[in-house]
Amino acid sequence: MLELMTVLAITIIISVVTFVSLYQRRNQGDISDTAQEMVALTQQAQSRAMTDESSTAWGIQFDNKASASTSFYALFSGVTYSASATAAYYPLPADVCYANILSGSSSTVVFSPLSGLPSASASVMLQNVAKGCTSSSTSGASTLSVSSQGVVTLQ
Repeated sequence: MLELMTVLAITIIISVVTFVSLYQRRNQGDISDTAQEMVALTQQAQSRAMTDESSTAWGIQFDNKASASTSFYALFSGVTYSASATAAYYPLPADVCYANILSGSSSTVVFSPLSGLPSASASVMLQNVAKGCTSSSTSGASTLSVSSQGVVTLQ
């Protein structure tokens, strides 16, 4: 009977450790996948601006709604974001949040036609909701940066 209880206890411990590990990997995967998609979309905005597609500027809107379930990022044409000019729209996964954009705020990067230079440098940090949506918690975070020269990087 003691042996059975020992085996059962060991099985439970292994199961809990495995579940926690897999859950953490899944969440980190959502952050990494979302960050990669944001980089690709940012580069697409820059490319469209450089080729003067639609004879206008192109940009990316990172919108941190008060409700995390409605936060999004979007590719748009023009010098300011509007839903009617949106070419691509992506909601943030439920377990991912913006760590350096205040709730209810947004960050926009607009690329100039032909030169592809951004209106300003920008940085967007993604974090796991469970770790808190603040830039002070960088463990497991991914940061997309756009330099004033238009270089897009991911850290």
